[in-house]
Amino acid sequence: MEVVLKRVYLANISGAYQIVLPYSSGLLHAYCLSDDTISNRYSFQDYIFHVPNGIEEEIKRISNPSVLGLSLLSWNLRRSLKLAKLVKEKYPDCLVVVGGPEVPDVSSEFLKLHPYIDLAVHKEGEETFRQILIENLKVHKNWDQLSGISFRSDAGIVSTPRRHGFLSPISTPSPYLLGLFDEAVKFVDFLNLPRVNVWETNRGCPYSCTFCDWGSATNQRIRMVPEERVHLEIEHLSSTYDEIHLADANFGIHKRDLDFASQMAKKMKSGGRLKSAHINYVKNLNDTAIEIAETLELLKLSRAGFTFAFNSLNKESLKQIKRYNIPREKFISLKKRFDSKNIPTNAELILGLPGETPKSFLEGFEFCMESGLTDIRTYQLNVYPNSELANERTRATHQLTTDWIKIFNGLQPDEDEYIETVTSTDLISSEQMRKIKKTVELIDIIHFGRWTYYLARYLKKCAGIPFTEFYMKMLEYFLEKPESIVAKIVTGTFINEYNSGAWNAYKGPHSPFGINWGHNFFRKSTFFWLCIAEKRDQFFTEIQQFVYTISNLDSCVDDLLKFQKDMIIEFEYDPQLGKSSTYDFNWHQWFKGNAELKRVQNVLKFKDTTVGRFEKKISPQCPESFFYVAGGYDFHFEKMNSFEFRNIEANHITTVRDDHSFSIAEPISVT
Repeated sequence: MEVVLKRVYLANISGAYQIVLPYSSGLLHAYCLSDDTISNRYSFQDYIFHVPNGIEEEIKRISNPSVLGLSLLSWNLRRSLKLAKLVKEKYPDCLVVVGGPEVPDVSSEFLKLHPYIDLAVHKEGEETFRQILIENLKVHKNWDQLSGISFRSDAGIVSTPRRHGFLSPISTPSPYLLGLFDEAVKFVDFLNLPRVNVWETNRGCPYSCTFCDWGSATNQRIRMVPEERVHLEIEHLSSTYDEIHLADANFGIHKRDLDFASQMAKKMKSGGRLKSAHINYVKNLNDTAIEIAETLELLKLSRAGFTFAFNSLNKESLKQIKRYNIPREKFISLKKRFDSKNIPTNAELILGLPGETPKSFLEGFEFCMESGLTDIRTYQLNVYPNSELANERTRATHQLTTDWIKIFNGLQPDEDEYIETVTSTDLISSEQMRKIKKTVELIDIIHFGRWTYYLARYLKKCAGIPFTEFYMKMLEYFLEKPESIVAKIVTGTFINEYNSGAWNAYKGPHSPFGINWGHNFFRKSTFFWLCIAEKRDQFFTEIQQFVYTISNLDSCVDDLLKFQKDMIIEFEYDPQLGKSSTYDFNWHQWFKGNAELKRVQNVLKFKDTTVGRFEKKISPQCPESFFYVAGGYDFHFEKMNSFEFRNIEANHITTVRDDHSFSIAEPISVT
């Protein structure tokens, strides 16, 4: 008699900004297939990882499931739980199993709140899920004998002892080499989206950062994926995928990582498909990690360049979160090294960490701006359920108040995604937090977006106005003028008026320059940049009015504002014609640092034909081209484009008045 195979559905739903192949589903699938009992009794269905039409539509793809396994993450929690609930209602005999970082270590309340969940898996899931499928074949199931799960029983919620002796080395077969993602890749290709995956060469984290659950989730041990498998995967991934998210917590912590990076680089040089990779480098940088960064970044493998994951530059805060950074002297030395090789650098900071004050955060942010980083990414502190920060004692100690902030707009209200975010601490009030957050968001768009970049640098050097003070004053000034461009950015008016209030997808009614967002990720920072570009004359008029309220400035500022405005590529710019502009001061040379600022009339000839690290061609009055100029093609607001003309020729001009010939290049001191 023919055996009817039990159907298994695995779901790992992507977040907002990209469609990423469901790596955790592939790992579970690959590991379970190595068990003959499972492969002979179960049939694994197509993975659930992209639900553009909502969960209610997705449920139609599920038929007679025996087991539904879901990976719960912060960006898919509510949609995953809704899927679980609907499946249980339609197929009450289906075993619903959840795992992932959003499953609390103590799951009593979690299971009471979600009665449609049968089993909650804690920590790593491959071996546990294999045992669950085996036990599920029995008429009388005895979940008590399985390690690392929580479930309901007649006596209440039962949690079995945690699993010890994790797979070491990681013996899970490769889902990539087994071809388990082939159908998912076809689906991505059908949608005309980039092929993006998650991949790991090791698993675990030796650090104990209180805001993170990475170390605790893996018992702070690092286990290796066998080298032979990694090398085979590199060959496959480099040839098959456009983008990799490396899931290692600390790439470069092992010397073998350099071999992997070298192989990846060699594959790219020989014409591989891979275009970019997102890498978490080891926190306390070593020589191996630095060499890896240079190997990969010189090939432009990362869109963002090298990231210094500082989190904080305040010693007390670092002590509170159990984190240590490289010394500032080493950071400065490394940045100079990367600069010499044209490798962009950026920093990551977290707003709201324990021990951080408004003053210490802004001082750290100012230090990063002074260092000339290409970008500073500031994240407001989130609370993850299994982190040390989440326990009641830690919350009380630091007087943390939180709110659930929407991070994804679903098709239905119950498909919106939220994350618990710290809104005040014992050292930072909610008002201070809001003001700092708005300030750094403004800096992200108009400073690192280059709209006021040169102006701010001049005021810092010549008027002694710190960057953060300049932008905080700008925020205060324009909030009193709600029709100003800056006010419409920081209050979200542009999003409300032009995009129907939606901030993770284009909804209309107005897209600046008629840009078709299509399948591109909608980053509000990019959208704001385009709104400024569409109203550039108004923006610079308003900035000029603001600047004269904050300091007694030399008349050269008007000339500087002209230079600043010219540095931003216009929609109409034609690279075949180029562009010339005349200034009264040698701004270009001064900002490059190879000349004193002098009153010397000079002409700059702008000749750029491409923009960005990936040298996208500039086409005049082309919406698609200008979308790339605005840095909109990735899930980050791309500062790599710099939004300025790089190929500039400067020519001094000698003028003649009446019968006296003289050079206006005579130095005039500027204070």
